[in-house]
Amino acid sequence: MACTLQEMVLQAAALYKDRNAVCFQPYNKTPLYYTYQDVLQRAEELTLFLKCHNLENKTVGLYCQPGINLPSWILGILQVPAAYTPLDPTAPSSYTSSLIQRCKVQHVLVEKDKAEMFKLHPDWIEKDSSSVQHLHVTLFEVVRSDTSDEAEATHEAAHIPSGGDCTENEDYINIQDKQCLGYVLHTSGTTGIPKVVSVPHCCIVPNILHLRANDSVPLGDPLDETMIEVRNDDGVLVEEGEGQVYLGGRQRVCFLDDEMTLPYGTMRRTGDWVKIQDGNIFFIGRKDNQIKRHGKRLNTEYIQQVVDKLEPVDSCAVVWYQAKQLVLFVVLKKPLEKKSLWRYLQAHLLSYTLPDDLVVVDRMPLTTHGKIDHSRLNVIYCEHLQQKMDLKLPVLPDDLWCNLQDLWKSVLGLPEECSDISEDSVFLLSGGDSLKAIRFHEEVEKVAGRSVPGLLEVILSDTFLDIHRCILRGTSPVMENLQDQTSVNATESHIQHIVDVTENYLVKRKAEAPTLQMDAPSFVSLSRGNRLFLNVCRGGRDQKCEVIHGLSQDLLQFIGCNISGPKRQRTKLTPSPEQVITLQERWTSDTGKCVDASPLLVISSEKDSTGTVYIGSHSHRLQALDLDTGAVLWERILGDRIESSAAVSKCGKFILVGCYDGAVYVLRRRSGETHWVFTTGSAVKSSPAVDPVSGLAFIGSHDQYLYALDINVKQCVWKAHCQGGAVFSSPCVSTSPHHLYVATLGGRLLALDPVTGKNLWMIDMGKPMFSSPTCNQHHVFIGCVDANLYCFTHMGEKLWQFPSDGPIFSSPCMSPLSKHITFGSHDGFIYCCTAEAELLWKYKTSSQVYATPFTFPNPHTGNAELLAAASTDGNVWILDALSGLLVSRCALGGEVFSSPGLYGTRLVVGCRNNLVYCLDLIWNEK
Repeated sequence: MACTLQEMVLQAAALYKDRNAVCFQPYNKTPLYYTYQDVLQRAEELTLFLKCHNLENKTVGLYCQPGINLPSWILGILQVPAAYTPLDPTAPSSYTSSLIQRCKVQHVLVEKDKAEMFKLHPDWIEKDSSSVQHLHVTLFEVVRSDTSDEAEATHEAAHIPSGGDCTENEDYINIQDKQCLGYVLHTSGTTGIPKVVSVPHCCIVPNILHLRANDSVPLGDPLDETMIEVRNDDGVLVEEGEGQVYLGGRQRVCFLDDEMTLPYGTMRRTGDWVKIQDGNIFFIGRKDNQIKRHGKRLNTEYIQQVVDKLEPVDSCAVVWYQAKQLVLFVVLKKPLEKKSLWRYLQAHLLSYTLPDDLVVVDRMPLTTHGKIDHSRLNVIYCEHLQQKMDLKLPVLPDDLWCNLQDLWKSVLGLPEECSDISEDSVFLLSGGDSLKAIRFHEEVEKVAGRSVPGLLEVILSDTFLDIHRCILRGTSPVMENLQDQTSVNATESHIQHIVDVTENYLVKRKAEAPTLQMDAPSFVSLSRGNRLFLNVCRGGRDQKCEVIHGLSQDLLQFIGCNISGPKRQRTKLTPSPEQVITLQERWTSDTGKCVDASPLLVISSEKDSTGTVYIGSHSHRLQALDLDTGAVLWERILGDRIESSAAVSKCGKFILVGCYDGAVYVLRRRSGETHWVFTTGSAVKSSPAVDPVSGLAFIGSHDQYLYALDINVKQCVWKAHCQGGAVFSSPCVSTSPHHLYVATLGGRLLALDPVTGKNLWMIDMGKPMFSSPTCNQHHVFIGCVDANLYCFTHMGEKLWQFPSDGPIFSSPCMSPLSKHITFGSHDGFIYCCTAEAELLWKYKTSSQVYATPFTFPNPHTGNAELLAAASTDGNVWILDALSGLLVSRCALGGEVFSSPGLYGTRLVVGCRNNLVYCLDLIWNEK
């Protein structure tokens, strides 16, 4: 009979080596299978590798996500023999570090694409794992000191009984016995701090054998070799009456925390209180603070201990309200927005321990003994709920509240029978995105029977209850009379435009001037909408820096192309019967979660330098990837998800990117090291724009401000309030005239002075703008969710509007050759028009077009122009930019909201299947 977990697997493999042992189905992909022979072969290779590092009878951390290779990794560790402890890459780093320390783990096997994330944990070194590279794992070892080794030896010696070697004592089980442990877990303890539970093979194998031998096991019956006892408070066995359940058995023994030896037959308290009556056991409840939530046990004291340590928290308490809701009460050291407090909780608590509701109180109620009065907290929360109910405005006759619930579920794809939507639910945190928000907005206005001012912005940033109130206010008779007055106030509000200018900025800038010499090599950056930032050094201080749309003579020389001489006549690219263009996958990079950000491509003139791709993900990662190979040059884990597209500073030394945690991160371009972190008042989804004149970086935030940042001296020069509406899109810099344009979700398009932040003019569009403004020498272009593309002069005069049949999220893209404007629409078309609003062509894709197109010259002809675009269903399209004819198409493995970027024949785009794709444009003979 098998005595260990690995022996059980080997016995099955001997009988069924060619049968499937593992099945794993990645999201939206076909299932993957490994036979027993496949699993054993990979496990044996890993075992040999681990034995070379002397890991016998050690505990090895396994830092990974579920996947097809996971059983091979576990079996490879067990066969050393060693025990494994699972480590969750999505858990807060502080939690993982604490768990590693408490489990005394000195070696961690890390899933290969999680290695950069694990490197954020200090005091670990990466071991040479080239021999198991094909197994997609890397071994890390803790950096040990002599004092820590001595302390550990002393600690282990202290747990060996004085009677001699426990391995020879038949009455004890010793954790140091060879092949004793199978795995080490952590569970919620009765004191709040998660306990470390070391599970021997002899404890778990009988359970598996019992379950394997029986098709069904009656609920409540103990498994083989398991004993159940009920004892009272004094530890006396109870045969009739109330008591606590104890579990154990001769070998059904687990080690808790620092235990090294235990008597066989040890019985453990479960915390479950029962009543024995007529031979039957009835469950009563628990007398500690342990609860079961989302399928996991947790202790409310654990939450309290973690939250108590957070910087803004003075004190806190947790209540399991009516055994349904986990409510956290907090006393703050100083005022803080509730959203910011939620971010603290999400960064430090495990996902299943996050509270259902958060209540900020002035002070904690205390009992006469000075302890927190939990019964009073229950009363306070009941009053809190009642106040929420009292604040609700009367529901419209058509039962708006219920209709809103149904629409929410329908748009987010939730089953009708699911529980009611909580008042505190936020659309974007409940599975929504910008496109779904537009659909929800449209459906709500249909129900309301009229347009609701400011509704979309509320949907994108506020709670379900706020959305309900916004609709009620917007559809009341009083609001109907105020609409004209509101419009007038919005038009005149530019008089009260708020600009905060940093004092002593010029003095500091002058003092730092000697350190700001432009010693970086020439470079060009390419971002969505073929927007190029060109910085060419011609020797000494002779420097040319500009923002352009498409290729210029300088840029062509810079990248090694030569089209000097007489101007060539452009011709249409007509797909010929002799030659076709195909898109072929060159490489992919797994970021761990959706990639909605667009790529930034930086090409440098440095010797031996290749192009680099910078792109962020919902996984909080910002990756720097080699354009040629896809190799990860560096990777950073930021504070929250990243939808902002990156930008490069004027000097070329830094990469800038916004983050959902409200910060703008400035990182060194070559290493990813932090240069500066600037914090705004809310999430930053806007992408930075850099002024080629001053070098200032401009970026918007959901706090409704636009910020001007001097990267070199690490200072905010000015911030300007955008007069209503979060800034989602990217600012646009015009050098002639020297203007800065920004659009808001409140429907405002503003022109600012880039030097001072002063408002030059403002236009109220009446509908939100996700599209980023684009400009040339004479015009400013922008799309709007009212389905129109607008054109203005630099003085704010509206010249024309071009209609599509759906909301426009896509930003306008200007052709570098023809100067034509292309953009995508929610109606599924890609449009091309002239600067005078004349439609040249439109192309029907297979889905909505959220992304911004990218126009580029055909590298094989030089006198024809192509256009790259993406539709949300995952298709990438290559069109002839002059005729709109289809040239090529490629389907990716998920939805695409990222805008493509292209250099030479390599196209880069992000995808919601967690991957960044690089596709090669290949010319083939048909």
